[in-house]
Amino acid sequence: MSYYDIHKALTQSIIDLNVGLPIAHENVDFNSSGASEFISVNTLMGDQGPITKSDLDTVTGIYQISIYTKSGTSVKTMLNATDSIMSYYIHNLKLTSNSQEIVVISTSSTSGRNDDDWFINDISVTFKSDIQRG
Repeated sequence: MSYYDIHKALTQSIIDLNVGLPIAHENVDFNSSGASEFISVNTLMGDQGPITKSDLDTVTGIYQISIYTKSGTSVKTMLNATDSIMSYYIHNLKLTSNSQEIVVISTSSTSGRNDDDWFINDISVTFKSDIQRG
């Protein structure tokens, strides 16, 4: 089992997807001044426990990808990034780091919200990973 490998696989997936926007990673300094658009990523680990008799120790969680666009500007880049992300993180997509496999369960997107001079769209990628097999 490796929470590190789960985090690493998810982080590498958004880097490899390359939506063309700077990425604000968890626990890494990021200065948004001067940026008109960027994405922020967070891995939210959920429950760990028995799911079925064959998947005895599965961890579930949400990989949250938030797309920020300065208020008062076009949302075209945001919508293009949303399309790319939603098209990539489809049901049963498998990501790996070392031997840890992560499987996407579902992906959902909000309709956006305004906060502190930013228009923000949150995309939630629900995933699972069998920690006995990793």
